[in-house]
Amino acid sequence: MISTRAFVSYATWGRKQLVFDKSCKSFSCSNCDNRRSRLLHSNSLSHRRQASLHLCATQQPSKLLERVKFDSNGLVPVVAQQYDTQEVLMLAWMDRQALLVTLKEGRACYYSRSRKSLWRKGETSGQVQWLKDIYIDCDGDSVLIKVDQKGVACHTGRRSCFFL
Repeated sequence: MISTRAFVSYATWGRKQLVFDKSCKSFSCSNCDNRRSRLLHSNSLSHRRQASLHLCATQQPSKLLERVKFDSNGLVPVVAQQYDTQEVLMLAWMDRQALLVTLKEGRACYYSRSRKSLWRKGETSGQVQWLKDIYIDCDGDSVLIKVDQKGVACHTGRRSCFFL
């Protein structure tokens, strides 16, 4: 993991030098001009050891997609969690395209199973989820995204879709 104590941290991935600047919560990559690149984590690396995988998401989305095991319908379940409070907000689904759009735009985009189309969270309501981090579970068959939720996450008007 990148140290949370350092103001600026460095990581290497292959021949790329990645720089994480905590002041603006972004990565810059020596091979990429896009400052909105994201830090990606994976627990399913060699030897089953927990480790961090640092990628420049705008240049290497295929590396992330290789680790995701989509189901027979081409979907993967995604849990959205508020990045600073750890509150679980919702469960939704992504297909390949939704995952790529999420990485490219830096905001959550899901696949609507009922509409059979992409669903950019907050596009009509303004209840946007800005991507902070993305994690893949140890089996690669589910994804956790840490987001900054603007407004409520649930269509019922509640902050979270999980309640008693």
